[in-house]
Amino acid sequence: MATVSQVLHLVGMDWATKPGKRALVALDVQTDFATCRVVSVLDRISDAAAVAACSNSDLAIVAVDTPFGWPRQFAQFASTWRASTGTQAPPKSDEFRFRLTDRVVRDEVPKSPLSVSADRLAMGARAWAALIAREAFGDRIDVLGVVRGKAPTLIEVYPGASAIAFGEPTTASPKKPPSYKPSETARRQLVEHVVSLFGIDAAGYLDVLVGKGARSDATDAFLAVVTAAIYLAERSGATLAQSGWRVRSPHSAEEKELAVSEGWIFFPLRPP
Repeated sequence: MATVSQVLHLVGMDWATKPGKRALVALDVQTDFATCRVVSVLDRISDAAAVAACSNSDLAIVAVDTPFGWPRQFAQFASTWRASTGTQAPPKSDEFRFRLTDRVVRDEVPKSPLSVSADRLAMGARAWAALIAREAFGDRIDVLGVVRGKAPTLIEVYPGASAIAFGEPTTASPKKPPSYKPSETARRQLVEHVVSLFGIDAAGYLDVLVGKGARSDATDAFLAVVTAAIYLAERSGATLAQSGWRVRSPHSAEEKELAVSEGWIFFPLRPP
């Protein structure tokens, strides 16, 4: 008997400290991942709307563009440092500023995430941590590549890395591709490329996914939700478009150990 395909609901969220700089994109996919369809694009997401998404058991995955944790060595140093004595030497600059998952992205994509311990990004991460703690969403977060039993599973993603994996249109050196964020033209090229690559039905939503001027929030949320689809397809044994897409999960014992405390960025890997 043929298996009846069902619809899975996924969300990608571009997170920031202020709601005015957030966005959410909802994607419906068949369980065989033969079809994907954008069903909603929301701008200026409030905390309440974020909570509603993260607690909606009808959703399979919520992929969020924000760090889920801080570098372990930074956290250990900051918690024991005493200004009045100053006897403890700080960690090396790289380990102070970046998590292991950040360094994996930098080395393998290559794309350098902002530092969550030494950049304004920290305030967005703080706002996210406050929401997770307040709503007790910790048991929904996956950092090891295993879908949690309590829906939806929450994962950390990095749209900048996803854009490169998807083949962000560029004529520059792959070592330092230009950012799509400030350019409406570049974002349109990228969104149209990803829509075509995965056969996504984005009818009626293309302009809002691209955004106006330098606003890249919806584009980031779109890249996040497509990454969520790849994450889920890999774990269900299905394929997306041309088979072979998967996400980078922690592999080694060190990666898994640090992911538990620092978080893990799931980013797409192109088919071999």
